[in-house]
Amino acid sequence: PHWLSGWGFLGAALMLGSFLAQLFGFEPPDFLFFPIAVQEMVFAVWLIAQGFDQPALASLSAQQN
Repeated sequence: PHWLSGWGFLGAALMLGSFLAQLFGFEPPDFLFFPIAVQEMVFAVWLIAQGFDQPALASLSAQQN
């Protein structure tokens, strides 16, 4: 879903900003990593609950063979 990917991009941007701040000697707060951590857990639950698109996977497998 779009909202989940947007959440991931936001979390990744915060994490990247935190890493860049550390390169320049700043100590960013640890809570900047929480959005991406929670997003990864929500994404895992989403995949378990919704599953994968089986017909799409089958056609992909057939194309590679």
